[in-house]
Amino acid sequence: MVDNAALRRSWARIIRSFLDFIIIDATRKQPMNGNELKQYAHNKYGVDVSSDAMYHRLARLERQRLIDRDKKAEEPFSAKYTKFYVATKQGVDLLNKLAAHREETKAFLTALLT
Repeated sequence: MVDNAALRRSWARIIRSFLDFIIIDATRKQPMNGNELKQYAHNKYGVDVSSDAMYHRLARLERQRLIDRDKKAEEPFSAKYTKFYVATKQGVDLLNKLAAHREETKAFLTALLT
């Protein structure tokens, strides 16, 4: 996506700072496990997230009640090793509040980059 190595690193930091929102967005569409979420972040945003970073975020988002385990999605798997997550109402509400400030965010980025 970005040619310059320093720019690629900066882009990756930006995406990681929004990783909570990326996780909530992905899991509001369908239950996903950590590996699927890593792949989602890579495919959609071109950034690699380490397993440690992903699972740390998932645990924190679960403690904050922004995502929750989806026991139904886990049934075909060994729940001991495969956890599926789904966005909670609070998580979706947070995304909606962020979306309400879309224009302010766009104006900030435009001013910064022009």
